[in-house]
Amino acid sequence: MTKPHCKSGSSILATMVWLAVIFIGPPIPSALGATLTVPTLIGNHMVLQGGMSVPIWGTAASGAQVTVEFNGQDVSTTATANGRWLLNLTSMQASATPSTMKITSGAETLTYTDVQVGEVWGCSGQSNMEFSLGSSDGGAAAAADALSHNIRLFSERGNTTPSQVTWKVSDPTTAGGFSAVCYYFGLELSRHFDVPVGLIDCGKSGTPIEYWSPELVSRPVSTPRQPSLTIHPFGVDTPHVSVLRAGPHTTSWARGPLT
Repeated sequence: MTKPHCKSGSSILATMVWLAVIFIGPPIPSALGATLTVPTLIGNHMVLQGGMSVPIWGTAASGAQVTVEFNGQDVSTTATANGRWLLNLTSMQASATPSTMKITSGAETLTYTDVQVGEVWGCSGQSNMEFSLGSSDGGAAAAADALSHNIRLFSERGNTTPSQVTWKVSDPTTAGGFSAVCYYFGLELSRHFDVPVGLIDCGKSGTPIEYWSPELVSRPVSTPRQPSLTIHPFGVDTPHVSVLRAGPHTTSWARGPLT
């Protein structure tokens, strides 16, 4: 595999399908017995999408107030009767300054460190997307140079448990096993924009291509070959997918084509 060159969003999207999962189902508890929980996608070293509002969500005690503090913002909401909550941080400019996010509800507090703001992209598909950087031509050298670029990695391929799915700083020990296509794409983003880049890899070999097709946005899909697809995107079971561009009714971090 040779490294692609990023010239425009349209040329990238012509060769790759970039999808982000719509999050449906309960978040994963942050600690045994915890009432205040968030999905595994929210954690240390994460990147939040700049230039748009950012949803933060999870569960708490029914009717409890939940407050998220981040980057000078202090936003609160109230959990629904079934304990679900969602709020939005206002649009932020990209920043490589490591920041802390604190989520509180009553006596419970979740704290996440080394959080940055930049470009966040989802990379999904079949075995071509799953193919690792370390196995690609020049991949060993790219992995060895990983710390030269501010890239964060999140990998969920359907065969991992929630405790294994966390944001990782891209370095020589973490980049080699990550998706080659996704990493090289993120490398171009890093060079083009010079901002923190968060890459979410949920490629799964052998899955029907219909599951990664834009025509299947926001609805369940099935095929004669495989009536259901069970993956665990960020700790949630769902066969639903959404294209990467964010909309007013999505709860995924996403961005459209490069401009």
